[in-house]
Amino acid sequence: MQQEFFTDVCKTLHLGALQAPVTAVSGGYMHKMYKMTAEQGTYAVKLLNPSVMRRADVFCNLHLAETLEQELQNSGISIVPANTYNGEKMQCLQNQYFYVFDWLDGKALHDGAVKPKHCEIMGGILAQIHQIPCDASVLPTEISPVDWDFYIAKSETDCPKIAKKLYVYRDLLYSRMENGASALQNLSQETCISNGDMDSKNVLWQAGKPYLIDLESLSYGNPHTELFQLALCWGGYESCRLRYNRLQAFLQGYQSVFGTLHADWELLYDSNIGSLLWLEYNLKRALNIECTNEAEQALGVGQVKETLKHVRYYQKIREPLLRHLYRKF
Repeated sequence: MQQEFFTDVCKTLHLGALQAPVTAVSGGYMHKMYKMTAEQGTYAVKLLNPSVMRRADVFCNLHLAETLEQELQNSGISIVPANTYNGEKMQCLQNQYFYVFDWLDGKALHDGAVKPKHCEIMGGILAQIHQIPCDASVLPTEISPVDWDFYIAKSETDCPKIAKKLYVYRDLLYSRMENGASALQNLSQETCISNGDMDSKNVLWQAGKPYLIDLESLSYGNPHTELFQLALCWGGYESCRLRYNRLQAFLQGYQSVFGTLHADWELLYDSNIGSLLWLEYNLKRALNIECTNEAEQALGVGQVKETLKHVRYYQKIREPLLRHLYRKF
């Protein structure tokens, strides 16, 4: 992104002149983040992915996320909220939608730095979010079947480097998707405010205190599925090395706030198909179906390879994971 764009951002939002070159911040897989220092302060500027912003429901979803962000703030949850300018959180300049946040000098923990104490704290915070009164009702999630054969065929001509891996996992992808769609229909119909993306990369720690960031995924959801997904994330699933002491600490932290867990762990395991949806999204990027430039296409290819590793690992840990959960909870 050109520096001139950020100069215009500062002028439009009355932040004063830029005080240093704007620099990219690493970490995001969908949107782009930059650090911007102006006369009025230092900010994080999140540029929203143009491909995502063309989706039919994106503005309704982001408006809901902004409303729920305020709910979290009112309930005392430590977050880094988007700033409001001229009565709006989301801004648009030169056809680029973006959010501006006050810069927080905190640090996201890489997987090797996450300890059980961090997991217990985050489990407790998730329980606090789930306890915020919620009047919304969410219908059972209906998942449209994914035509994996279409992506396999297209990758053979458009991106051979991922075609073979897709073909190897074809049967597993279809069976996981079928089991997941069935499981989602059988979940208990409880509703809560759901962060949807509260893994370790989206939590900044400052002086031992966590602050939630990247809250544009806030919505309504099922507390059991989110608990299961985030317990896995904080337990080390995303590095394909699940530590059961961390998983257990997260669940115990949640339980200490919310109360005794009564979960059908096998149903939750089957319903956890977020990685498959993420895989399909990145296949669209890798195959230039939903993509804006070559850099995003390369990111899509990388995420397809990484997500397929997760799909394989998830299948591998099924039995030991369920044994542990039923024994401990």
